[in-house]
Order: sequence, then structure tokens, then C-alpha cells
Amino acid sequence: MKIYNTHNTKIWFSSDWHLFHENIIKYSKRPFTNVAEMNNKIVENWNSLVSENDICFFLGDFAFPKSKEQEKELARIVNSLKGREKHFINGNHDKKLKTYIKQCFTSISDYLELEVNDTDIVMSHYPFLSWNKSFYGSWMLHGHCHGTLKEDPHMKRVDVGIDCWKYSPVSFDVLKNKMDQKLKYIPAETVE
Repeated sequence: MKIYNTHNTKIWFSSDWHLFHENIIKYSKRPFTNVAEMNNKIVENWNSLVSENDICFFLGDFAFPKSKEQEKELARIVNSLKGREKHFINGNHDKKLKTYIKQCFTSISDYLELEVNDTDIVMSHYPFLSWNKSFYGSWMLHGHCHGTLKEDPHMKRVDVGIDCWKYSPVSFDVLKNKMDQKLKYIPAETVE
């Protein structure tokens, strides 16, 4: 897939929302008193940054609805999110998401390769140590770790989970600036 990040269309990435998941507040030390407050803040942050013409990628662990009421609320939330295209990459906690929720997304996959403005990007819910074209400067975007994976200044790998980005999505422009500051890539298999 090849897309362009322009002044009219921004590209956004996000992961690990864990909507309706009470325990994630404790596990990830999120600054919310309950899931309603957390859900509302995450959606508010999304819609304050993303425009209707933008292209968005969710890298898994989206929601944990536990009742019919929460499933209905989740469908309402998904349909309220701004963005022209919303692509979904499955996470380890997304197996129970209902088909009608997943149908709200433009595409669904377990792994995705993308080219944005001549930058190759590999995306998965899980972080990789080595990935396609990593020797040539491609990026690896992931979630799953909630900011606990130590960042390597030589690897163009970034956790796009909301716990790392003030409960907001992160733009291609911000990631490009971050990647441009990284040191020359040293392949993991050559490190002693």
C-alpha cells in the first residue's frame, strides 16, 4: 500500500486503547478513575487531532466490551472517530471483537507493510527485532508493550501505543522527526 502524507491528508498511528478494560488503568498506571473517563479522553484526543480526510492505522488491542450495552457503545465510538480510512491490525486481545465492529474499519490484517512519502513502514501489534528492509531504513511500528520496551537509538522501531503518546494518536510527521534523530541502524544479528 502506498499513500501520501500531505497538508490535506495526514497519516496517524495508534495502538492499545483497551476501551472498556478496567484493569488496564491499574496495569499501565493510566491517570483515569474509571473506563468511562478513559474512553472519553481517548476518543476526545483522537477527534481533536484527526480530521475527516486523514488515514489512520490502529495496531491492535482496541477494546474489551463485556456486555451488549458496551458492544453497542463501542460501535457508536468507532463510527464517531474521525478519519477517511481506518485500517486495523489485530492485537492479542482483539479476537473477541465482533464482526460488525471490525466491519467499521477499511481493512483488517495481522501485519501490514506501507509506503508513506517514500518511507517504508512495517506494522504489527508486536515489536520485531528485525523486519523487512530494516537494513535500508524502514520503520517498524508496533504496540503491545505499553511503553515498557527499552528504546534502541539505532533501531527505527517505535511503540505507537497511547501510553507512550499522552493517550493520543501519533502522526507520520512526528514519527519522521523522531526517526530522523535516530543513529545509523545496526542490525541486531551483528551486535556482539
